[in-house]
Amino acid sequence: MPVKRIRVDRALVTVLVYAVFGFAWILFSDWALEMLVPDPRIALVIQTWKGWLFVLVTALLLYGMIRRNFAALRTSERQAWILGARLRSVMDSMACAVIAIDADGRVVAVNTVALAMAERDEEALGADVFEAFAVLEPCREQLALALSGRRPPSVRLESSGGVAPRHLVAESFPLAGGEGGAVLRVDDVTEQVRLESMMAQTEKMISVGGLASGMAHEINNPLSGIVQGAQNIMRRLDPLMGTNAEVAERLGVPVESVRGYLEERGVLRMLDGIRESALRAARIVSNMLDFARRSDSSPVPCDLNAVVAGAVELASGDYSLRRGYDFLAIEIVREFADPPPPVCCHRSELEQVVFGLLKNAAQAMTDAGTANPRIVLRTGRRGEWGFLEVEDNGPGMPPEVQRRVFEPFYTTKPPGEGTGMGLSVAYFIIVRNHGGQFQVETRPGQGARFTVLLPILEPDECHL
Repeated sequence: MPVKRIRVDRALVTVLVYAVFGFAWILFSDWALEMLVPDPRIALVIQTWKGWLFVLVTALLLYGMIRRNFAALRTSERQAWILGARLRSVMDSMACAVIAIDADGRVVAVNTVALAMAERDEEALGADVFEAFAVLEPCREQLALALSGRRPPSVRLESSGGVAPRHLVAESFPLAGGEGGAVLRVDDVTEQVRLESMMAQTEKMISVGGLASGMAHEINNPLSGIVQGAQNIMRRLDPLMGTNAEVAERLGVPVESVRGYLEERGVLRMLDGIRESALRAARIVSNMLDFARRSDSSPVPCDLNAVVAGAVELASGDYSLRRGYDFLAIEIVREFADPPPPVCCHRSELEQVVFGLLKNAAQAMTDAGTANPRIVLRTGRRGEWGFLEVEDNGPGMPPEVQRRVFEPFYTTKPPGEGTGMGLSVAYFIIVRNHGGQFQVETRPGQGARFTVLLPILEPDECHL
């Protein structure tokens, strides 16, 4: 059977020892004084000095005890301050937001990440958690469970601040010790959601790429027959070809009469429609092959500033682009890094991507009637990536469009104006041909920003 230890109060022991010592001192000193000093006057003087000696000893003992207690108090305060500073340092070192609340739902502690989320960071402490952090409003039920001592499930949130929404996961934990209160941890999983979406998109694109390659080759042959057949019919109806006139005269049917009949009945217009539709289908097939085909050429050291400038020059000189979307009326802002980041690329492919982004931005701003349309072009370096950005102040995209913007054949343009392959091909050019990343950030009414990330490679490392 273990021996139960009795906790002794050291202060009480000190007082008792001092009381016994004082009692013994008084009795012994009085008895010794009566025995050794018979003269009352001398005994009185000694008795006085004895009292002062007792006071001095008492004062010294009290000083020692008070000094020791104050030293212990200062040590405890210093340790408490160090512990608090260490706790704050640990909390501020966390990438997630940490919010501690009391039993009444008031904020008692936060870290710097949480303060950045607060509506008014200077008033977060002591405020109601839902007033200080409006984004946590959907967690009200889960937080009530945590305050009751139970562990609720996590909650997914969406913060609408900034250009693109932030995806958050909030978890509530009951405070240990039975004192009431809870701790909330809020993780920003935007990057994780983006990577998951990118992985799903990449898998989808790889699958569609294989299908596109097979379909393109199968469709090409009948398309060639349709285009060739339509062209031959038009040639057989051309009165300027001598053979046509000879055959028509031999059969007693002038070519001009046949052509006039076909024009009157709209047959020639139908033939033109067949030819144009077949050529459009051929362009789609060509895009599908570009989508599925990996470039065989080797990448070379690439000046991103020059690539973007070249794409702008192409866009400025493209007649159909200038005519349809008034590209020259758009303000172009260049924010180029100097020097540009060292990357490797297939220059023509990268120019194709930037040109397509410029064309899409011009069309979107023109169709939406954007006042003072502007496109900002940026280049620079982010860690191990070189980047180029194309940002416009156009109408932006709703979330359902943003999720599908890189899908093959998905387009928001009217029928006949778009194939839905431009961004799909661009995506594969960047991701598969260059080992990079292609991202889009947009919100309705706040423009769109497309970012191309390419790995930093020195000139002698240009192989993918």
